[in-house]
Amino acid sequence: MEKQCFPTPTPADQMEQQVKKNAFGKQGKRLIQYNDINDVLIQIRSKLIEIFNNATTPPDKNFIASELDNVCKKIITLIPEDESEDKSKDESKDEDEKDIFYYYDIYIKNAKVTSARLRSIKSYKNHLYKFSKSKKITLTFDTFTADKLRDFEKYLRKDKIPKGDNTIKAIMSSIRTFWNYSVSNFEHLNIPYPFSKSNNDKGYVIPKEKYGDPIFLTIEERDLIFNANIESNRLSTIRDIFVFQCLIGARVGDLLYLTKDNVDKNNVLSYIPSKTINKAQSIARIPLTAKAIEILNKYDMPDNRLLPFITDQKYNEYLKELFKLIGLDRKVEVLNTITKKKEHISICDIASSHLARRTFVGNLVNKKTPLHVVTKMSGHVAGSKSVQRYYSVNDDILKDYVDLID
Repeated sequence: MEKQCFPTPTPADQMEQQVKKNAFGKQGKRLIQYNDINDVLIQIRSKLIEIFNNATTPPDKNFIASELDNVCKKIITLIPEDESEDKSKDESKDEDEKDIFYYYDIYIKNAKVTSARLRSIKSYKNHLYKFSKSKKITLTFDTFTADKLRDFEKYLRKDKIPKGDNTIKAIMSSIRTFWNYSVSNFEHLNIPYPFSKSNNDKGYVIPKEKYGDPIFLTIEERDLIFNANIESNRLSTIRDIFVFQCLIGARVGDLLYLTKDNVDKNNVLSYIPSKTINKAQSIARIPLTAKAIEILNKYDMPDNRLLPFITDQKYNEYLKELFKLIGLDRKVEVLNTITKKKEHISICDIASSHLARRTFVGNLVNKKTPLHVVTKMSGHVAGSKSVQRYYSVNDDILKDYVDLID
């Protein structure tokens, strides 16, 4: 097992001897998800405990090394390299003999997306690969029918870590994007189309996202973070990145690529949002506030970036640590997309990069900012449902309008 993570070494929890959630490792060129690596680590640990418990004498260093080597050779199988990565084998096949993973690799190679989005695409492909192996089936464009898509959805809902509607929508939408790419680029295959937008035909319908009310920090909570006295340089930097993100509302995939060239002489930051670049060529424009400028003035990055940045996984992990350090633990109500029930948890437990984006949008809405102004700065496409839902949750705004007829 090659213990090299994308894009940084796999972060292991020293106490639990487990790989952190949402991390990746590599087996050859294939990305391996954290839960698959942890399954192997559990098997190795269990086998070693069994060996040591059965040992009649205290084991020496050579015995330990030998047994560890034997156990690893037997257990480390992870996800086998799929046939699509054996290029010589694939190239010798006829077109109708190649499975969809061969074409998936071509799609991934040519995908013009951010590194974070590319990791997601590869992860979704791995879910599909594991499904095909568990069912002992070969998936081709002809055999991956609407019924197979429904079987795949059931598989995801019953996985070791069950997936909710929102995750399943993301996975299935990504597969549909791959399918659309294939239909356009492999026209000679006459690829059937298994997806549908309604239940009126036999096509597969992607589940709709289910969200509760949007959760975001108040301006007072955001400023509590901004003004906090933090001794740790690591968490102080994370604080600066987070507050700056709260003040511009960029997605983390866009934030980490922003440079000084994105800021004009009038201190207006502009960029093309990567998520909607294929839907609309709109440019997000955000005048930088005094706080945002103060944060940027702390850093002079040699590569011209606005701020230092680590991986998005570490960013989210450190944010939770930061919130707990400051004492931001307000209880919030969230919708569990698996059980479909609302739950009450501390906001520090759901602190993430996207909370900063929601904080930007939510507080603009609270200040009665018109929708078209919000979307111009946030980079949402026109008519975005994810923005419109902010306009239905603020009781203060409702009261102001009711007062007009009092």
